[in-house]
Amino acid sequence: MRADGLRLREVIADRSYTYKTGWSRGLRALDVDSVLDLHPTQLGARGSHGGARFIAGVPHCPATPEAFDTIPRPERLAASPPLEVFLGQISTREQWALRRVAGPDSSGSERYECPARAGKLRCPLVPQSMGQPVMLPKVLEPPTASAHQCCTQRTITVPGDVDYKSRQRHYWGSRDWISSFSRRSRVEGWFGNLKDRSREALGRGAFRVMGLCKSSLMLGVYAAATNLRLLDGRASKVGLSEPPALASRAERASVTSESNQAPTQGHRTTQPPDS
Repeated sequence: MRADGLRLREVIADRSYTYKTGWSRGLRALDVDSVLDLHPTQLGARGSHGGARFIAGVPHCPATPEAFDTIPRPERLAASPPLEVFLGQISTREQWALRRVAGPDSSGSERYECPARAGKLRCPLVPQSMGQPVMLPKVLEPPTASAHQCCTQRTITVPGDVDYKSRQRHYWGSRDWISSFSRRSRVEGWFGNLKDRSREALGRGAFRVMGLCKSSLMLGVYAAATNLRLLDGRASKVGLSEPPALASRAERASVTSESNQAPTQGHRTTQPPDS
């Protein structure tokens, strides 16, 4: 895709791909961000750099409580009480994470800032941070002032080979990460449509031609048929006489306008309160 001039920004992968050798390095070399889930074996502290402890692919303050090291996520990311508990735990731990200020570059190197200097927690080693609101976490047992590079410098540079498989732009488990990772379910749903036995029914034996070229052509036909069927279903649902790609611009605009103006059934529209 890159060779064809397409702008590939992100690749969303499930837990299986975190086992691939060179997976993250290869993507970073192409200036592509990975959005991936972590396998249970990848949770917890995984090494350090400059004194910062790496947890879920992110450097954390050396004084981060060990109780935060492993936070298993619920099996489902849909709204639920277990998910809210998980999000609360992740949000609390993220306050101890160093703040990314630059990167990653093509080698995966990133520059991070001490969380106390970034205003995320209070630490006696950073006197100005002690004036932050008392609801922020406080480092109760700070390390010796000269013990760690991340404590003596405002920022540190983390090479790309430190816990490279787990590193990604969004903090794992955060709302931003869940929002980004959940897009993968749309892809899975499309493949489910493609393989649905009552629809296109793509599967072993669906076509019998030899060679990669012929098989790719047949796969393209199946994919096109799936897309046309889904577009036709969408057109019927929103009231278009033809699939969106074929309907007139005026008809599409009319349907969009009506959709935006019509209140949801069973709910009254109200004016927002004065600010």
